[in-house]
Amino acid sequence: MKKLFDIDVFSNQGKRENNEDSYFPNDDIHTDLDNLFLVCDGVGGHDKGEIASDLCCTQLNAYFSNNKVEVSNEAIIDDAVSFLETKFDSYMKDNPESINMASTITLLHLHKQGATVSHMGDSRVYHFRDGKILFRTKDHSLVQELCDAGIITKEEMATHRDRNRISRAMRGASIKSYKADTSILTDLKAGDIFFLCSDGVLEAFSDEELSEVFSTPKALATLGAKIVGKCAQESSDNYTGVMVKLTEAYINSLEIEHVVTPKEEISEKKESKIGENQYVKEEQNKTVLASGTKTYTEEIDEHKEDKQVKVTSTQILDARENISKKTEIENNIEEVKISEVKKIDEFTDNEDKEIAVKKETPVTNTAPFNRSSDTTPIEDKLKKNVEEEIAEEVKEKKNLLDILNGNNKKIMVYVLIVTILAITLYLILTNIFSSNREEKIIHQQKQVAVWTL
Repeated sequence: MKKLFDIDVFSNQGKRENNEDSYFPNDDIHTDLDNLFLVCDGVGGHDKGEIASDLCCTQLNAYFSNNKVEVSNEAIIDDAVSFLETKFDSYMKDNPESINMASTITLLHLHKQGATVSHMGDSRVYHFRDGKILFRTKDHSLVQELCDAGIITKEEMATHRDRNRISRAMRGASIKSYKADTSILTDLKAGDIFFLCSDGVLEAFSDEELSEVFSTPKALATLGAKIVGKCAQESSDNYTGVMVKLTEAYINSLEIEHVVTPKEEISEKKESKIGENQYVKEEQNKTVLASGTKTYTEEIDEHKEDKQVKVTSTQILDARENISKKTEIENNIEEVKISEVKKIDEFTDNEDKEIAVKKETPVTNTAPFNRSSDTTPIEDKLKKNVEEEIAEEVKEKKNLLDILNGNNKKIMVYVLIVTILAITLYLILTNIFSSNREEKIIHQQKQVAVWTL
């Protein structure tokens, strides 16, 4: 039997103390599957991140194997996620210290009706053709939502202070359920490469840089070595990748009409030429037209119109969804801007209640996950930021008051000095005027005395 896929994988600890990434297939997980591929990243800062990612790989393999899944779709993926949640809940019940564990998921299932791609979190799946990105999953992260809302740019996402916060992850239904985004890809050709990777790879590579890597027609092991070399220098996180290259044997095994095979591609090019074939097609159209049925050209035009309507409807739905997301994010941001003093009061009032709850039940964090060691929820950080801003404002006003008080003292000193100088000048002038007046009186008395004589 001909090989359906070429595969190469890499997974490295990087600059972290341990590797919380897991991938499938691997030598530690027994399987009969040859068409399921996974990369899962245990969320940093949560207990048992490496256990969480490994559970995702082992249990998703179990689900697809036990249920003998031949063709997957969104419903199958949703059911697989629910199955995985029960496994998380069971593990956390037996191991209470792991109650905050979580993991991202990227999944690729290649079957006879195409490629099913699903993900949760900020690990990604790419579909490359000659280096061009045909498909890429969109991160479930805070910075991605801010970018979609137009609050930050794509370039700012890489350096934003909350770039490590994700909005979806596998946690278990007892904590919180999240839905995976699922797509079915049918535009497939021999030589196409699917690349699943954790966010450690994305610290070292942009989309453009990955396109450049996969544009070179080299063996997957060579491409992987190039990625690993750059990640070792520039990534601070674990970095894991699974590369899957489609062969002609797999393309020929597909059972979907519009898959582009090499033979069909050549046939399409021949049919597009103007010549005898075009003339024959026109004659066929005339014959069919005489029989009162639709011509080949009319059927093609109707197919194009139907396709255009579907694309337009999809675009409208996507646009509505984006507008809805943007509105939701803007509302959240507007709530953050409401009365700073009120937020501090609410935080203070609720603090005692939270402490009482913590004494009775284990602490669980359902806020967006932080992939770094800082696991403080966004709401707490916002409150802290508000406190810091108010403290800074008070400090500035106090400094201004100190400056004004200092200036007032200086002005009082200046006024006192001027007053003393004015009094001194007044006394001097008074003495001078008095002396002159006395001299005039004496002079007048002398003249009167002379006149009297």
